[in-house]
Amino acid sequence: STSLLEGLRQFRQGDYTGAELSFQNVLKNGENPTAQTFLALIQSGTGRCGAAIPALTKSFSSDRTELQRLSGLALAQCQIHASKTDAAFRTIERLQSLYPNDADVLYQSAKFYMTAWNQTMRELFERNPASFRVNQLSAEVFETQSKFDAAIEEYRKALAKSPKTVGLHFRLGRAILMQSHEPAALTGAQAEFEAELALNPRDAAAEYEIAQVLLARQKPDEALPHLERAAELAPDFPEALIALAKCRAEHGENA
Repeated sequence: STSLLEGLRQFRQGDYTGAELSFQNVLKNGENPTAQTFLALIQSGTGRCGAAIPALTKSFSSDRTELQRLSGLALAQCQIHASKTDAAFRTIERLQSLYPNDADVLYQSAKFYMTAWNQTMRELFERNPASFRVNQLSAEVFETQSKFDAAIEEYRKALAKSPKTVGLHFRLGRAILMQSHEPAALTGAQAEFEAELALNPRDAAAEYEIAQVLLARQKPDEALPHLERAAELAPDFPEALIALAKCRAEHGENA
């Protein structure tokens, strides 16, 4: 109809007020899925998700078209804003399956996972502030900020509360190495990696890190068996394989 074409023209030009009126005029004369979907897109884009969600949901369930993509993106945005995490996750999952390489879909997915992460972090801090996981999470955040002293302190607090948790000694050892490669730091980091192996003898990454520390301490003969063990545990661990070949070559062995 004339009103529908006018509404589409106005929508493309960014005249959303005019487009909304045009689409409403179309709908006065009966059901029109295209007008209903574009009206819902305008509503969701102007903060009226409550009115938009039913039409967006219906459009997103239709055949694979450009309108379906736009509807899914708008629907996910509304669900995220409304803190409907489960519904948003399902919408994002379907968008990713339908449009795996679409930039808008990937962007919306990143926003969703970031929002979910922040929300879960906040709930963890509010509901269980004494948990070792709070200390672990704090340490990981400090690491991303290159605040290694603070990260080390938080990892130590986490270990004091939960000394048998797999992964904590390894993360502490890595934080110590990121802070310093001084002799005392190398010794401390090695002790943490060894403590990790005591909890998990099949940790190829811990074996590799011990070898790296020993190489830094000029102890290649002691490093070699750790590299061999790392390569044995994880044959697809390229850093360990390269380090092993280099170590053997430099000390007269055949790879």
